[in-house]
Amino acid sequence: MGQLKKVPVTRHSYVEVDLQAIQNNVTWLGSLTAAGTRQMAVVKGDAYGHGAVEVARALSGKVSWFGVANVAEAVELRNAGISENIMVFGVPDEETAPLYENHNLTAVISHPELIPILPDGVNAHLLFDTGMGRLGLQPDKVDEVQNALKQSNIRVSGIMSHFPCSDDPDSAKTKHQLELFREISARFPAEWDRHIHNTGGILYHYESDVTLVRHGIGMYGYDPGPNPRDELTPALSWKSKVVQCKPLKKGQTISYGARWEADRDGWLLTVPVGYADGLPRNLTGKISYRVGENELPVCGTITMDYTMLFSDDPVEPGTPVTVLGAEANDARILAEASGTITYELLTRIAAKVPRVFKQV
Repeated sequence: MGQLKKVPVTRHSYVEVDLQAIQNNVTWLGSLTAAGTRQMAVVKGDAYGHGAVEVARALSGKVSWFGVANVAEAVELRNAGISENIMVFGVPDEETAPLYENHNLTAVISHPELIPILPDGVNAHLLFDTGMGRLGLQPDKVDEVQNALKQSNIRVSGIMSHFPCSDDPDSAKTKHQLELFREISARFPAEWDRHIHNTGGILYHYESDVTLVRHGIGMYGYDPGPNPRDELTPALSWKSKVVQCKPLKKGQTISYGARWEADRDGWLLTVPVGYADGLPRNLTGKISYRVGENELPVCGTITMDYTMLFSDDPVEPGTPVTVLGAEANDARILAEASGTITYELLTRIAAKVPRVFKQV
């Protein structure tokens, strides 16, 4: 097991990230693709809340590409010494265009009007909208795009698209997108990169005629589809500690609104994690935390800075608490209880919560 950096003493909770788990997840996902297929690690959104720089460093030399949402995220990686190809999924503009050249970034062209604003020599991939509907060149505008490229000196080296429904193993829309993407790809040079597969695409809809795949939620340990995967290990856990334990009498109410009432005598544990740290308030009464070896239910409304737990037995202050990451409260379970998706739950953990890394 890798070494864990020291937890900052100024914080009452911290996120622990297992970099070996991320490496192992990428290796397994890559094993599902054809030999020679290049791998992209998507580290946008601070690596889905895991810490983009540290995750990228752990994967440097193990993937060919990193994917980010915007130029600021890309520059952060370059300043941290990341030398692999970096693709910026966001839309270039006049202000950010020079930074693609200055930091050797690959642009994504989602509209013909973006072509002339990029400096000569900048590398780019063409994004076609095959069904996502968010951004992308229209499939019936291939001739227009090709003509615009003839007037430009940017270096286009790939074509890409995006699945909206790849988490559905039976998605007819995804099958149609693959067919359309193949038709569009045939209109461009054979040596260009071709990529459309995200984690769901790899797991449920993989076609081997692509040259690059993009690892998102899967590399952090979660299958976007309906069932967990034993081969994927969640890399993030959120830790805290008990800061107070006091006796609780039957009939006593706890927290805002006095909506929770003790049905028996017990003990109230206070844990310094709340919605200001990114814990959804609507998880009130729906989840438990791992305290020592026990799963204890949240009682009373989750507050800005604290969560309360009910225990039948007293617990020493300082006892470790797992807010997220134990078997009974991984991100998938908490996301479902909150009515959201794993991606949102992970990325909403506040930046003020320190990330502590298990080094490989």
